Amino acid sequence: MNSMSPAMHAIQDLAKLPGNWNSYGAQAPAASTVARAMSCLETVREMLGPAYGEPEVQPTPDPGVALIWRGHVHTSDIEILITPTSTEWVLLKNHRIVDRGLAPDAKEFSRDILAKFVKYAV
Repeated sequence: MNSMSPAMHAIQDLAKLPGNWNSYGAQAPAASTVARAMSCLETVREMLGPAYGEPEVQPTPDPGVALIWRGHVHTSDIEILITPTSTEWVLLKNHRIVDRGLAPDAKEFSRDILAKFVKYAV
């Protein structure tokens, strides 16, 4: 029985994107980037609970993975952008970037950023 969450499946599926998936030459995320995204999501889930385990999952053209958590009324969004060379978080309010930073550690990101701005009932 496979117990992977829909978000984990979505991350894995990004590796299957065809070349030029965005019509601007973007490639699918590398296996190492996909693995880092899955590890990050697993850490978030362990730190904050299962309600945080289902962010939106999108590809990025650099090629990377975006995990997006939306607040209840969609005024605050937190994105973590995982690329081959870095992991960065972005805080958006009303679709505008209001803060950002590096997220080298998923535990710190979970505790200090995500839990602070996006609240879910767990």
